[in-house]
Amino acid sequence: MSSSNLWTDVSARLALEEEPTLASTLPIGQRRRRAAARDADGRAQVELVRDDDGLLRWVYTPPTTPGGTGRRAYRSMRVAPDDVVQRFRFNDFGANAVTDKLIDADDWLTPDQRMQRWQDGHLVDDVRPRIDKGRVLLLVHGTFSKSKMWFDELQATEAGRKLLAGWQQKYSAILAFGHPTLSVAAWSNALDLHAALQDVSAPIDVVCHSRGGLVVGWLMRLRAVPVERVVFVASPLVGTSLAAPDKLRAALDMIASYADAVSSLSRQATGIVPFAEGVSLLAKIFGKVLQLGSNTPIVDAAVGLVPGLATQQLTKNNNDVRQLFAAPWLSTPKMYGIGAAFQPDESTQPMWRFWRRFSNIGDQVKYGAADLVFPGPNDLVVDVDSMFRLGEGGNLTFEALGVGPTTHHTNYFRDERVIGYLGDQFSSQS
Repeated sequence: MSSSNLWTDVSARLALEEEPTLASTLPIGQRRRRAAARDADGRAQVELVRDDDGLLRWVYTPPTTPGGTGRRAYRSMRVAPDDVVQRFRFNDFGANAVTDKLIDADDWLTPDQRMQRWQDGHLVDDVRPRIDKGRVLLLVHGTFSKSKMWFDELQATEAGRKLLAGWQQKYSAILAFGHPTLSVAAWSNALDLHAALQDVSAPIDVVCHSRGGLVVGWLMRLRAVPVERVVFVASPLVGTSLAAPDKLRAALDMIASYADAVSSLSRQATGIVPFAEGVSLLAKIFGKVLQLGSNTPIVDAAVGLVPGLATQQLTKNNNDVRQLFAAPWLSTPKMYGIGAAFQPDESTQPMWRFWRRFSNIGDQVKYGAADLVFPGPNDLVVDVDSMFRLGEGGNLTFEALGVGPTTHHTNYFRDERVIGYLGDQFSSQS
């Protein structure tokens, strides 16, 4: 999959390009004036623009007004036509419509928001399973994702297929919990997860990825459930710098650039598509609310508009994280973690040359720190330091995969080391 096809496909799949609705965007007096209606499009515009380092930037242009023009608001950036990777226009909306837009985004990104069971090679609905015998495996996905991700990724490699076959022999049921990741905070997802598990009395093993680890953490914090073992894969247990309010503008650019780079590596392209879709939807939503690329500082309230991001921001005043570890958890399983630090080899993969803007502190002298997102090692989405910390009181037993150019946040389940680790952790009940 080429990067150009990625963004064209995303725009088409999400219907990001909307027809103008002048009747709803212009005052009645202006609607009566045909000349004004001809001159005013009434739509906002977001462009994805590539700079000299290969970095993609989101550029927001407000709607054109009668007798005037929309004004691009990205650091006085001049955009050459050849630098525009993708452009879409849409009917703008007010801040009070953000929640509805987030719900719509979740419905698109995670259509199966319920408990499902892996059965005969397919996911089937099992909204409130009743299981009192054998042993259960529960899989919980992360941001922008869905339950189908687990099986798409595991079935993509021989090692993954063997692991899945072994799980099918070992467990009486393999369950996957689908949940919204933008419009709902992790603790709210956890309450829904508990409701779905109320009739499961058999012991449960859990594998959770990314933000799914916060959902599982909140489940164990709030409810006594028969969970005996958990593996957190790259989970932002104390948050991620990517969701910090002051990093949000750069984070949206980074995720787009990340998706663009991965899409050029055909073997790994499938897992990145949801991230490309998710960041495109957020660019559309935040274009109006945050004036993407403007010189106005982004305030905490902006991230607060998205509960799914606010719950995982890596800041000292994140009350969700503070409360998660403020008291002993009601469930106390054995807990393990695994994660990697990504560092590309720009000599062989020049599409990653943008990476140093976000992760290499030394080069920030050159860039003025404007784009710095991660102060330390990370997998392009989660700080490694956040993957094993249980608040201020302790750490997980953590398997560090080290620093390398191949494993990053969206391809963990194609890494044979991760697959082997999951097999080892659930090979016995000790």
